[in-house]
Amino acid sequence: MASPVNLVRFLPDNEDHIAELTRQRVLCGWDDDKVDGWRKNVKEGEKILYWIFPVDPAKFAIPEVERLNIDPSKTGPPPPNAAFQPLGHVGIDIRDDKHDDPMLANKDEGIVKIATFFILGSQQGKGLGNIVMDETERLAASPPINAKRLTLTTVAGRLMRDAAYWKRIGGVYDPTARVNEDWYFKRGYRAFREAPLYPYIDAESGESFLIDAVILYWIFPADPATFVLPETQDSPPPPTPAFQPLGHVGLDTHDPVVNDPLLTNREKGYVKLVTFFVLGSLQGKGLGNAVMDEVERLAASPPINAKRITLTTFAGRVMRDPAHWTRVGGVYNPSARVNEEWYARRGYKAFKEAPLFPGVDVTAGGASFTIDGVYMAKDL
Repeated sequence: MASPVNLVRFLPDNEDHIAELTRQRVLCGWDDDKVDGWRKNVKEGEKILYWIFPVDPAKFAIPEVERLNIDPSKTGPPPPNAAFQPLGHVGIDIRDDKHDDPMLANKDEGIVKIATFFILGSQQGKGLGNIVMDETERLAASPPINAKRLTLTTVAGRLMRDAAYWKRIGGVYDPTARVNEDWYFKRGYRAFREAPLYPYIDAESGESFLIDAVILYWIFPADPATFVLPETQDSPPPPTPAFQPLGHVGLDTHDPVVNDPLLTNREKGYVKLVTFFVLGSLQGKGLGNAVMDEVERLAASPPINAKRITLTTFAGRVMRDPAHWTRVGGVYNPSARVNEEWYARRGYKAFKEAPLFPGVDVTAGGASFTIDGVYMAKDL
């Protein structure tokens, strides 16, 4: 079936194109101040921008004014030229000028980034997003781009679902609104990292801030043949056999669990190691240290630039206590690794102990209790 839209190249020196792109970025709520830089990138071949035009304009009713994405109760500026009204725009970045990250765009590796994707609010919810993405992916994989991998960045889904986030940026929270991360996931995109990427202004204080995010990494082998994974880990099998990372690890720039500035503090450069897990079949093979080496390197590098990594783990004295394992319904293994001691060997120092981890006491009819944990830190 023929597509209802055409993707038409943006002309960086055309006044109608410049004015309309600026207007649409105002409607979008992001990067209206970046238009001149994008024009330069287009001229230098580092960015390709497309307008989204309807094949049959009569099938797409466009109102005189569009509502703002951030606050739909408000309207944005009218079209500068009523005869030039694309439905939106989408870009392909050959170089990631925003974050200068080779994991997002790397010409030598065939990696390009989908960027600046926007559809007018009046046209959203009509299936155009998938149609435009289909065509954008086709163009990216074809000459002269010949991309092997597409990347993108979007606001973390957990923030999009958080009413406090919308209040902070001066927007209106709509629990029924589409969450971009979820939408891209349905199209086959998989999150491989999160970072504080988007500068914004706090609507209440007027201060600049970076939107908090968790950085999440999958652990993949450089050579899969060197790691034999069993068909089951005594648990549900992998949902997708072709996607089998060895584990995962995260870095929090904001600690949503304990909310303690001793653990995460952007001004001081503190980030927290979280959710570190390696499949049981691969534990004891040195992966832990290899992963930690890489995580510490990433934490100390842009865009994180951490000065200290913190973490919390079960107190060693608890892990060595058979009574604790009986209480939680586990099996005590005196030869098992004690995390506090393992991190200590890597240079992490315990500086505080506190009841941190919720547990269930199987010896007391399932009563809830809190397990003692230890705060640890390592300066980078």
